[in-house]
Amino acid sequence: MASGPITGPQGPKATAPTGARAIARRGGAGQFNIPTDVAETHAAGETATVASVSLSSMLALQEVDSPTERDRSARRHAEYMLDELEGLQIELLGHPLDPERMSRLSSLVRSLPVATHPGLRVAVASVALRAGVEMARQDLRGVGSAAPGPSSAGHD
Repeated sequence: MASGPITGPQGPKATAPTGARAIARRGGAGQFNIPTDVAETHAAGETATVASVSLSSMLALQEVDSPTERDRSARRHAEYMLDELEGLQIELLGHPLDPERMSRLSSLVRSLPVATHPGLRVAVASVALRAGVEMARQDLRGVGSAAPGPSSAGHD
């Protein structure tokens, strides 16, 4: 293997000084120094960038209703509806009924955000439809408990 100067795409490259000359140029052993002209230029650039970002523009960015945020909100909303439906299912299997559950479910269905992703929009609408069906069933059960149903007439 031949030894020679290190070359790159533009030809031979000078190597960095080593030994005492390098330590003296870098500011002494164990220290790291950035040349002052580079450090000052970098600091001035950061100050200009920070100064150009105002509080009102940062607040405006937070208020932007992006499609991602709308989808996130719709997904969270659907999860809340599913939680309420799961609670209703448990109650229907013999646990005490939560009198506020139907009110919460109704509120969730009425305030349903619209998802921007088509698949998510369909899934959220399906959960809302299921919630609506369960609310209607509970309304019918409330009305049906006061009067005898057709299956119980004449079967004493």
